Amino acid sequence: MAVEISTYNYGLCLFSMPHIQAFLKEKKIRSKKVLEVMQKQKDIYLDAIGKGVWLPIVGINSGHYRVCVDGVDEVFDDEWEEIFSYDGFNLEVQDGFWLSDTGSFLKFEPEEYEGDGEEIAGSWGMVTYNSSKERWHKDMAGTLSYSDVHYDFPNGKYLVTIHGMARKVPNAERGALNYGYRFTLIETDVFTECRNPRENELYEFNTEWLKTTVSGKVCWLPKKESGIKWPVEQAELGRQIVIPMDGDGVAYLVIKFKMDDKAEEGVTHCRVKTRKWKSTDEDYMLERGKKYSICEMTKKRDQKIFKKLGTLTIED
Repeated sequence: MAVEISTYNYGLCLFSMPHIQAFLKEKKIRSKKVLEVMQKQKDIYLDAIGKGVWLPIVGINSGHYRVCVDGVDEVFDDEWEEIFSYDGFNLEVQDGFWLSDTGSFLKFEPEEYEGDGEEIAGSWGMVTYNSSKERWHKDMAGTLSYSDVHYDFPNGKYLVTIHGMARKVPNAERGALNYGYRFTLIETDVFTECRNPRENELYEFNTEWLKTTVSGKVCWLPKKESGIKWPVEQAELGRQIVIPMDGDGVAYLVIKFKMDDKAEEGVTHCRVKTRKWKSTDEDYMLERGKKYSICEMTKKRDQKIFKKLGTLTIED
């Protein structure tokens, strides 16, 4: 049977309950806002991931995902493809481990991960279920969202490989799972390094983004023409970047730059896709190997004004 997990906090995580409780006690952390502690206190966070206490998978879209732990769950069949694979993350297992929405750490309540199961009625028809095997909530329409799933797994230290998975052809049916994650755990005697999944330049866990975008290269015009200072900073581009089309149309770009890319002056690699253009429901598809002029678009009295920034070449 396929296993499903949901996140409404843009991330998942793996942890063992006894290990994380001992770690919080050792660090004298009494706050239930454990996610906030991990985000704000870098030394504690790095110690946690180095010791295999907590393994976060960050920067993914909120929603529902299919998951598979090798040797335990139903495997992904040939309708799925692997989008990425990152290895070497530390996880120490004690009394099994949990795969959870990181939102469970907004207010961490260990007692909610115990018992044979209890349904708790909330407002607006919501129902929450807590047990030692799984946690979920059900909305007023009866839709289940699994926030936490427990895996019985041998005690020990493990190096975890995270595989991003996507359907080769998305299923358009409502509620279909088109993206997921597969986990491979390899036992080790000792942790020899600390790989940080929050290092954005090394890891991209967003399977939907990787599946729906293409790789590209932007060659910027000189600053006096484009207003862009190189090397480019993502924050600097809080502007509307478009590809002017024939007639009055434009293709709006959603673009993420490789921020450590400084090898060739005036050139930045990226991943990019288009979103809706004109007044249609269709996406404009970028063609591999093709070069496009990209512009900053502003409007003045309903008139589009374009300022050329450079060219975007889509990689083959």
